[in-house]
Amino acid sequence: MTEQSREEFEKWWKSVGQFIDIGKKKAFRVWQASRAAVVIELPPPDVVNFGEFYSKPTLTKAIKAAGITVK
Repeated sequence: MTEQSREEFEKWWKSVGQFIDIGKKKAFRVWQASRAAVVIELPPPDVVNFGEFYSKPTLTKAIKAAGITVK
């Protein structure tokens, strides 16, 4: 898990932790599992004479199809 994800959890916990009855350690395990469950299936890459790549619109479409917001 990345440091950014841990920081996001800590911020979330501070805002709602007092309303959750399972404890911080269990809540963090749930948080980790929810992040691990996110899987994005990418389409085949575009192939050009210098290799394979994904265009930004192609990646954006795949990410949004998984229900994730793209900024």
